[in-house]
Amino acid sequence: IFCMRYSGKLSPLDKYIILAVKRKREEQGIAQADLSVRMELNDKFVGNVESSRQKAKYNMNHLNKIAEILNCSLTDFFPMPYMKNNDIE
Repeated sequence: IFCMRYSGKLSPLDKYIILAVKRKREEQGIAQADLSVRMELNDKFVGNVESSRQKAKYNMNHLNKIAEILNCSLTDFFPMPYMKNNDIE
């Protein structure tokens, strides 16, 4: 599973998801490097995604693995019931 890189800016939905994963990870006291390794990725992966200086984001496979590791639902990472159009760039 590779890091998703892109040429543009993160969308508001991308930012929401990254922040939701970070909050859930921190609630459980799991370090960025630890989560990365448990995902069987480079130990800097989660740090790169959470960094505003990197052009990296999670894909659905990443989110599914994170939900498994954090023992939560995929829906915990998404706005409910959805993100309004005026909240999306």
